[in-house]
Amino acid sequence: LEQYLRGVLPSEMPARWPIEALKAQAVAARTYVLRQMSLRKNANFDVDSTVLDQVYNIENYNRLNAGLRARIDQALRETAGLHLSDHRGR
Repeated sequence: LEQYLRGVLPSEMPARWPIEALKAQAVAARTYVLRQMSLRKNANFDVDSTVLDQVYNIENYNRLNAGLRARIDQALRETAGLHLSDHRGR
């Protein structure tokens, strides 16, 4: 999941944005994909890689310079395992 999010974050927002914005996006993206995985457990895929779900393109991450890749990795590392849920844990 965390590897997948490396291709989502820089595809959904600029990697140069403030680290707290990247972290918020990481939590939101993780939450979204976990929800979609639960809804599509009988489907052949979890999420579409376009604007229909989450834009995923690992090349966007790979094209970043080392400093910007480090920011994406930092946002993912500092929010690892965090996702949103309601009062019932959904």
